[in-house]
This record gives sequence, C-alpha cells and structure tokens, in this order.
Amino acid sequence: MSLTRMSLIVTLVVFTYSAYGCTPFDYDAITQNVALRSHYAHGENTFKSQLITISNSVEENGFIERTNDLFCYNFDSSCRWHNIDNLLMNDDLNWYRGNGFLDRNRLQVSTGTYSTPDGTYAIVATDRIMPTNSKATLISDVVTCQLGPGELRFMYWISPEVRITVCLKRISQPYPNFDFCTSPIRGGSPGPAQLSIDDLGSEPFQILIQADNFIFHSANLEGGFAIIDNLEYYGDLCSDAAIVLINRDFAASQVMHEGELSQIPDMRNTLTVYKPVCEVLNCTFDDKDDQCGIDILNSLWSVARASVGRSRVENISSLFYKPAGSFIYIEGPIAKTRLYTVSFQSTIDFNFVFAYYKTSNNSKLRAIIKMSEEPMEKIIFMIPMQKKQTKRWYRELISLQAGFYDYAAIEIQDLNEDEYIGIAEFLVLDSQKRSICSQQRNS
Repeated sequence: MSLTRMSLIVTLVVFTYSAYGCTPFDYDAITQNVALRSHYAHGENTFKSQLITISNSVEENGFIERTNDLFCYNFDSSCRWHNIDNLLMNDDLNWYRGNGFLDRNRLQVSTGTYSTPDGTYAIVATDRIMPTNSKATLISDVVTCQLGPGELRFMYWISPEVRITVCLKRISQPYPNFDFCTSPIRGGSPGPAQLSIDDLGSEPFQILIQADNFIFHSANLEGGFAIIDNLEYYGDLCSDAAIVLINRDFAASQVMHEGELSQIPDMRNTLTVYKPVCEVLNCTFDDKDDQCGIDILNSLWSVARASVGRSRVENISSLFYKPAGSFIYIEGPIAKTRLYTVSFQSTIDFNFVFAYYKTSNNSKLRAIIKMSEEPMEKIIFMIPMQKKQTKRWYRELISLQAGFYDYAAIEIQDLNEDEYIGIAEFLVLDSQKRSICSQQRNS
C-alpha cells in the first residue's frame, strides 16, 4: 500500500466540497511528507491508524465462548475480528483502526449524515479506482454452533458506490465458498445495519464483512472509503442453550412467566380503544400533556424538559452525555419496573425507533410488545452487555408488523443507586426510514 493511500487511513482529515457533493478528501493537501503528521480538521492532535490483525488460516482463529466475544468497539488487539490474508483471495485492501473524531459537516457531504463514529473505528480507504472485485474483508473468530437465527449489528459510513456485504462460511468449506451472503448495503449511512445470521445446521462457521466496489470517480475523488463501528453479534450458542435468542424479526421470542403475566390487567375484560400508532410511539417528550400515551406522572420515571425546572434538568442532563432535547429518565435503586404505553394500532408494517442512555453497564433494559391476537408478549429488544461504558446515546430501530397492540413496554432491572437510564426520541418510520407521522400530518 502506497504512503499516499496510507495517509487516507491515517488521517481522513481534510474534506472538500466539490461539484459532486461527496468528496471526503483533499488530495492536494495530503502529501508523502505530511502523511504521518497531518491534522484533523477540528484540532491539532495527530491520530495514527494501525492495521487490524491479519488471519492467515482458519486454524489461527479462535473459537468464541459467548456471543459478546464478537462485540468490537475499539478494534484493538482484543477484538475477535481480523483482516483476511491477501494471499488467500483477491483482497488487496485492508481494514485499519482509525482514531479520532471526524468533522461532522464535512462527513455529511461524503455520506449524507452528520453522525460520526464513536472514538475508534475500522476504516478502509483508497485514493484510486479499484477493480470491482477488489475488497477488504474482516473475518470473525469461529462460532462453534448457533441454535436458530442470530443477528449482526453495526454502524457504518460509506462513500458513493462503495458496498458492504456480510457473508457466512462454514469452516468445512474452502474460501470463497460462502453458505450465504446478504444483499449489499448501499448508502443509508450511518445505519445501523441489522442483519440476520442464519443457522448453518449447527456447524462451526465464521462471519465475514466485505467492503468493495471502490470505483467512484470525480475531479476530486477516486476510489472511496468505508467505516464500521460498534460491531455486535447476538445469537443462541449451542454451548449456552440456556440463553434465549432475542430476535427482532420474531424468528424466536422470549415470553414472560405466568406469574408476571398475572400482574398485568386483563385487557380483554374491558372495551379496548386502540389509538393510532402515531399518537403513541411518535414523541419527543416535549409535550407536557401527552407523553406518547404513557402515564409518566404515576410512574417512577421523570421528564427532563428544558422548559420545566431548568436547574434540575441541567443537573440531570449533565449525567447524560449531550442529551438531544427532552427525554425521560429513571433513577436507581430499582430492582424491576415497567413503563407501559396505551393500546395502539397500525394498518401497515412500520419501524419503531428510540434512543437510550445508561450511566452503567450493570443495569438491564428490555423493550416488549403484546399484540392483541397473541397469547403471550414478545421481547423485541434487550440492551447488550458491554465491555466498556461509552458516553453516548444509542439509537435502536425495530421492525414491527401491522396489527393491534395491547401495549408496548420498557422494562428496567437491576438499576443501582445513583445510576440512571434515559429514553428519548420515539419515532415511527416506514420501510424507507421516512417518518410515517409527518406524512400523515402533511396529507
């Protein structure tokens, strides 16, 4: 890899606003003489990148013991993902560990989003047009055995034309005989990508993340780049069958114990009014009179709203890193509690989006729904266990089907004293990630 190409990965610093509206680099400003001492646009610190470890064979990859072994936030030596050896494939590009913050405004020109990676991230970049089959591939350590479907999640940023594809390969198969590959991800930065990981007949397999199609050409940019961050894998491993798979597409679901269900009022004993989904699951928590069909006043939750109790809100908001507008929060100690919505309905399939923040890694949060025609409720989201605490809000997107819902609920467990959980930004989106509720208001 040339020093000029390396400088793209080392720095990713200066962005230009070309007529094409997507150029992330100013190649005139990056030369071999300054490749290792270039500055980020936002400051004078020097940030270097290092090559993510290379795997030469399956034998060099370990076997994971838990699904969170494949969680990767820093892409350092503890990460269980590796570059695949270039000699094994048509792979003349590599993933590097990027460090530092990117300029939000200039990144938006390249990817269409102001959101930036959190801390360190994985990046591949080239400053010249590559053959369409040239790629950079991250390969996971071996998943010994998976029961039922799993899920891979990550954030991503890609320049025009660049694609990201996830593939699965049993270790009994030679490369590149993949058992399955997803449709390529094109655009949609920053994600999140939420991809189903098929059960490969309880055989050991590996997950591969490939970036290719670095073919973009304009006056100021050739090639392109891809960034991934906050890589997470979920599934039910054969060696840990007691863990129930939580799958957002409801391929598998977890139900409550009968004792817990008995605590919920029987909604079929009364005439249930199902409100439109936009009156329940679309809320910024700014309206003091109607908090998304949630009875916050009679709950353990509070609203952090700029217009009410400013001194108290500022004290609370300081605990939540850069809170985006109003939000609700709960303070420990809490052994277990639930916050229910009213009943609602949707005539179309939709995506439910919400943001959350935890001040510790010990507490648990689950999102749950109960459809009127189903006897049991289903868990649609569970906060993953994290190896480190990051100061950021996480946004989750959950696909739900049309129908009548008796309720949705947020469940909190094991929240210690002086610890907090915040919830913000309820949104209802269509399949194109557009606001359904805004469309209805404008119609």
